[in-house]
Amino acid sequence: MAANGTQAFAPVLAALQTMQSNVDRSQKGQAHEFLEQFQKSNEAWNTTFMILNSPEASTESKL
Repeated sequence: MAANGTQAFAPVLAALQTMQSNVDRSQKGQAHEFLEQFQKSNEAWNTTFMILNSPEASTESKL
């Protein structure tokens, strides 16, 4: 079950990592757009709760 949970929030963590990284502007724009759509989705609260409770998620991703 942990692997499925980790897979469920992997795209969110990848987008957060992109926003915090030194990548080109277009990649940050895509990550920003993904995160804006994610926050409006039905699964946003559950996914966020899973990230906050996951021992595999980094401290940075929980901030």
